[in-house]
Amino acid sequence: MLNLIRARIPSIILFTSLETALWGFVAFQWREPSELKVPLRSAIPAGHIGSGRFRLGQTAYAHA
Repeated sequence: MLNLIRARIPSIILFTSLETALWGFVAFQWREPSELKVPLRSAIPAGHIGSGRFRLGQTAYAHA
């Protein structure tokens, strides 16, 4: 019985290492995502209409 356990030690070490790495990755990814309050500059279309859509604190169609 002891020989069987001794023969499986490398597999047990490999398995526990992989499990630890997996749970560490899951714990790292589990944190709260950061929320953007304003759109990214690359997401705002160029031009008058595009900039008006993303003007903070104002309506896009104030004259209508």
